[in-house]
Amino acid sequence: MSSKLAKYTALVLFNLILFFFLLEVVSRLYLAFRPSVSYVSRWEYRKNNPPAYQGAEFYNKTFLLDSMQCGTSRPWEPGKNFRQMNDYRGKYINFIDGQRYTTDQPDHYQNRVLLFGGSTLFSQEVPDKYTIASYLQRLLNAQNLPLTVENYAVPSIIAQQQLNKLRTVNINTGDIVIFYDGVNDIVAPLYNGDISGLRLDSPNDGGGFQPLSTYQKWIHIAFIKFGDYSGAVRLAFNPKGWRLPANIVDKQKFEQNLEKMQKGYLDALIEAQSYTSEHGGIFLHFLQPNIFTLSNKSEHKRWLMENDLKSSPGLDIAFDLGYPKLKEAIVLAKTKNIISYDLTKALDNATTEVYLDLLHINHVGNKLIAQYVYENLISESPRAIATRQLQAPNTLKKNIDLKEIKPVLQEEKEPPVMAEEGYKGYNIVKYAGRYYGISQAEGPIDITQIKDKARYPWFTDDSIEGVESKIGDHTHPSLLNRILKKTKSLF
Repeated sequence: MSSKLAKYTALVLFNLILFFFLLEVVSRLYLAFRPSVSYVSRWEYRKNNPPAYQGAEFYNKTFLLDSMQCGTSRPWEPGKNFRQMNDYRGKYINFIDGQRYTTDQPDHYQNRVLLFGGSTLFSQEVPDKYTIASYLQRLLNAQNLPLTVENYAVPSIIAQQQLNKLRTVNINTGDIVIFYDGVNDIVAPLYNGDISGLRLDSPNDGGGFQPLSTYQKWIHIAFIKFGDYSGAVRLAFNPKGWRLPANIVDKQKFEQNLEKMQKGYLDALIEAQSYTSEHGGIFLHFLQPNIFTLSNKSEHKRWLMENDLKSSPGLDIAFDLGYPKLKEAIVLAKTKNIISYDLTKALDNATTEVYLDLLHINHVGNKLIAQYVYENLISESPRAIATRQLQAPNTLKKNIDLKEIKPVLQEEKEPPVMAEEGYKGYNIVKYAGRYYGISQAEGPIDITQIKDKARYPWFTDDSIEGVESKIGDHTHPSLLNRILKKTKSLF
């Protein structure tokens, strides 16, 4: 009896081995001859050392597993309209108690810089050391500024959900709150049709991005671990086809969502600034870049767009029509005394490939963004910010009036005018309602491209006096430290 069982078991094992062997052979043959136009999924692309990862000291299989596994969500809690993440502790990526870990935080500090945003700020694509927050922290440390950076970013959330999360965080007098956003307010309200924010646990009938099934989650992990050795695993990882979402196809619905999105975005910024000011803090906003906002696209970026749009058809339409509405919203936000910066061209001059897909960037891109945030952060006088924001209106009209936006847009087109020449080696120029201190060593420069082209420090403020003060602070850095340390006395 035992002999028959042994023979039967051996036969079953032989058949299984033969089956998997033939499956592997067929899979490899199919993959060898499959059409070159097939879609390359996110993790298949990232696993093959793409240009944006080439030369990165952290790039290896362990990092990729960290990057893939760190973004799991908790069940949605009643009354909390924003995604909450499970804690994750890995070799390269850590997310603990609602914060992505920021390296190089000082042991002693006066105030905090609180960052809120989506996946691009969460920076799942890089280790802790290379997030926007960690780069910003090192820039502040280099100037001995008594500030610690905390990263409250959560993948997929829109500006309104950032506001909801902001309300769960204690703000102390003199703390700085920064919103860095834009792309999720296109993806959720326009592409997925979720006006109140993306809910991957409850997919929208109008199409768009959908949640991964349990099978897909497991095959993602198997692909990273065994994809190098098994054609069957690589073939199983191949995605299904996608269709153009009804949210994009239905023009009337799209136009309605476009209007609601713009209103909701502006409303969130005004409420965030009001809430921050009420608690003694300072609020700044940054509109983030994406691959669609690049002025020039390399051959590889064009391939990225073509490839990724196979899995998200119509997303380019949502961005092409939606981002101008976000820009209009921040122009109007500035008239409400909100400090907002448009960073959509911040990566135009990157000398290497920084994009890993349509929206997410690598460590080099994060460093560039952190530099822009830092420069704009220290260019603003704490006293001027406090005065402007405490005087800001706390209400918002129900409907955005484009007539209110157009005069501001027109003002930005007026030519620059020399306001003061030769102040401590700087020329002070008036442009678009603000004053700019530009080093005379700079030579001729297009003021509209000063963020990208300037070789020397430059400063901006609402008044000549403000610019002169910042030029003085630059000459005597310790003065800026004293100003920041006395921030609490401004309220």
